[in-house]
Amino acid sequence: MTTVSENPPNGKKRKPPRPAKKSPKLRAGSGVPDLLCYPHTGTGNAERLVAIFGDRIRYCVEWKTWLIWDGTRWKPDRSREIQRLAKYTIRMFYAMTARITSPSQQKETQSYARLSESAKSIRAMLACAESEKGITVSAGEFDRDP
Repeated sequence: MTTVSENPPNGKKRKPPRPAKKSPKLRAGSGVPDLLCYPHTGTGNAERLVAIFGDRIRYCVEWKTWLIWDGTRWKPDRSREIQRLAKYTIRMFYAMTARITSPSQQKETQSYARLSESAKSIRAMLACAESEKGITVSAGEFDRDP
């Protein structure tokens, strides 16, 4: 996963983006959010996305647009970055299924993770994520003076 610098090249410190208000549950000692703790639903997938990328994504209701933090400012997502982040989230979720000790539960969770990679499931995840706490923003919250 690529990290984004929060300081511009001129060396001046900038405030980081507002973090998502919900803290992800972390696996003991790993620093990686526990993606297995969420339900097998579109909303659960949205919560997984926010757990991983909540500090880098926002959804502006008035503009009906996803915004991505580029390290300096919030930019409208014109390159479908949000789609790539959603797919990455599901792939991380699938990878975590290897930790499940019950063979039947592991098989069920892997099956759900595979289904979650469909275009329909990705759209559902993003639709649910639009309203997650800390993700929805108003156009008025942005400084229009560069």
